Amino acid sequence: MELTNIPGTTIPDSPGNPSAFSLISPLVTAAGGLSLSQIKVITGLEGSTIQNWVKRGWVSKPQNKKYDELQLARILLISALRDAIRIDQIVQLIEHACLPPVPGGPPACTEATLFDCLCRVIRPLNMESGVSFEQIRRHVSQISREIGDRADVQEQLSTVLEIMVAAHLSSRLQRYADDLTARVLSFD
Repeated sequence: MELTNIPGTTIPDSPGNPSAFSLISPLVTAAGGLSLSQIKVITGLEGSTIQNWVKRGWVSKPQNKKYDELQLARILLISALRDAIRIDQIVQLIEHACLPPVPGGPPACTEATLFDCLCRVIRPLNMESGVSFEQIRRHVSQISREIGDRADVQEQLSTVLEIMVAAHLSSRLQRYADDLTARVLSFD
């Protein structure tokens, strides 16, 4: 159950790179945004799925049929978590994590930063040798301290990240269980 792709994508992960999103964002910058067909290749999602997310307001509408970094980061977060959390809840979690700590102030983080934080917590977790809640909390706390300069921002980010990590890991465990079940039942 080794993590081989960047969560929510079809792109092979490069664990030595601290920012998973930095592997993808140059594509957005170079092309002045990504088309739906490019997003499909990156995520492995159907175009109709992404269009449905836009129609429901979970992802903002593309400009001139191009998706920017903010939209891509949101799509990646939803894609990485949708097997374990309802999409409307994922969107609420993203918005909660990115809320300005002070009304009218700058956001606590961006969707791209949140996606990177999620990847940074998930990468070092080895499910085959065991993952503890304490290990997750330690990673989340460390990353939250690096991102947030205030205790309230750190707590806000930590809570959302713990939920997202637990959801992502639960979906990986479910896929593992599904694979084992398919193998056992194929012998019948």
